[in-house]
Amino acid sequence: MSEVKQAITMVKEKLSRANTHNLGYQRFSISDMEAIWGVLAKADTDYTKLKAERDALAAENLALKSAVDEVSKSAEDCEFNGGEQRYVVLPDSFDALTDLLEETPATESYLNSVRAEGVDFVAEAIGAKCAELKIGSKDWKALKSIVFVLGGFSSKLRAGEPS
Repeated sequence: MSEVKQAITMVKEKLSRANTHNLGYQRFSISDMEAIWGVLAKADTDYTKLKAERDALAAENLALKSAVDEVSKSAEDCEFNGGEQRYVVLPDSFDALTDLLEETPATESYLNSVRAEGVDFVAEAIGAKCAELKIGSKDWKALKSIVFVLGGFSSKLRAGEPS
């Protein structure tokens, strides 16, 4: 159990001994405290999820950085072609790098969540326009169907399904 949850549990246990309690100048009922507990518990869960996502992204970045370093170290020769400078690298090092670039699930998951947020933003804007129209009108039906399609697309992005 995280420190936040432990502290909240302790406060909740102390406050559960009576119906209401004075805390400073504000009176909090048990239901108020339970609502606060719910918000803080969700914040703790969100924090844990974000930390796991960050750690996965950091691990992917470290692997990619190591692969790029290996490719750089394997450069055997430098060619000059006009104004361009090219390096000749070992094929195995280059293949390892391209393999890593294809396998970045944490990065793809993050990018899909950003894409889904964009789709949600568009769906909300269309939904707001839809709310201005007469319910059941031709335009209302068209916009409403677009909102539903966008909602499904957003869900597929978050689930990692190909578009």
